[in-house]
Amino acid sequence: MVDSWGDDGPPYDAYGRHSRDLAAVTAEYAAYLEDLPARLTSEYVCQLQEATVDQVEWLLNGSPAELHHVFALDPGVDACATLLVGRGQFEGGTTAEIGFGVATRASIPPCFCDACGEDSASLISQTEEYVRIVTAGCREFRRPYRAPLATRLSDGPWMEIGYEWSGGRGSGASAQVRGEPFQRQWQAWRRRPETV
Repeated sequence: MVDSWGDDGPPYDAYGRHSRDLAAVTAEYAAYLEDLPARLTSEYVCQLQEATVDQVEWLLNGSPAELHHVFALDPGVDACATLLVGRGQFEGGTTAEIGFGVATRASIPPCFCDACGEDSASLISQTEEYVRIVTAGCREFRRPYRAPLATRLSDGPWMEIGYEWSGGRGSGASAQVRGEPFQRQWQAWRRRPETV
């Protein structure tokens, strides 16, 4: 997200408003997504594949998003996570659905409103973080959430879902997180010898 509003933040009417030319704002992001498969297959030992129907359904997870192209970058090793990328559009702007592993999914951007002010640089940065997580390897999990003592969870037990990797951690917890607890360690993708 671009922080161009200063200390007072965006005006209330900027939320939910889309006044920018989103096609122009995301042109560089569209080019980045177009080049991503070739870049990764040249750097890592992986195969570019069209996503299966099951992979597309999993990636969307009930989202109403319409994806124009969904591809999978498969490192060919069960111990390494496959990266799924689905390209879509919102009011002319390029969007992506990213997924890997057992349960990690993200919509990029989560919002295009004027208040958020997403641009190609921020979208590329968000996507690259997921690419680094998958290619470097990570630990993915879904587990019972242990709320801080000062927090009261009135909806009953919550679950936390996320991942940890050498560059940090990403997780979220809510009453909407469903499924059995799991933990899965994903290994780093193998680099092609000429790119080491």
